[in-house]
Amino acid sequence: MAAFIPPRRDAEGNAVALASGGKILVGGYVRDGDSADMTAARLLTNGTPDSTFGTNGVKRIDAGTFDYGNDVVVQPDGKVLVAGSSDA
Repeated sequence: MAAFIPPRRDAEGNAVALASGGKILVGGYVRDGDSADMTAARLLTNGTPDSTFGTNGVKRIDAGTFDYGNDVVVQPDGKVLVAGSSDA
């Protein structure tokens, strides 16, 4: 999925939500060898990564060895929630 910059074959976007100003959030995961991290990526309205979010537009959540994001929600206060599973 292009939201996980740079594009990777071992990344998957499972959910999309809209934030204020039309920004796009994608929830999913990125695999690195023998582990996976839950991720949230935020894109600007033109589809480019939002450099003010996480690292180059992507926030990785490492709670255990295998963490998978299955849904993403933007709260009314603008906070981003990613729901998924972990082996932690």
